[in-house]
Amino acid sequence: MIVVPLLLLAGSLSFLGPQLMPTPLFRVLIVALWFWASVTEVESEFPSFAGTVLSLTMDYPLGVFFDSPNATTGPAGVAFDFLRPQPTTGTALLSLALTLGLAAAILAAARALNARTRE
Repeated sequence: MIVVPLLLLAGSLSFLGPQLMPTPLFRVLIVALWFWASVTEVESEFPSFAGTVLSLTMDYPLGVFFDSPNATTGPAGVAFDFLRPQPTTGTALLSLALTLGLAAAILAAARALNARTRE
């Protein structure tokens, strides 16, 4: 269930990305984005979305709903701290809603761009 929003986000990016740039470049950039947003450590000084409500590893829902010991959530004392509220059911649902909303916005942009280029 937690994987579905991430699959929708990745799928929506795969529709929009190749419309904006050459496909090989998009592939390289999407892998770099995925690593930057999810693999970097929360405690590092390198700004990243790791451990935030926008994390691509769904740390908040995993930590709140499944009590995952690997989920990194909450204050860390580094960049993007305003995106690291205390883990609650509300913040877990917010994380899911933000991911789904971002996927919907990207799909809408891809559809609009596709419709504009067909005319």
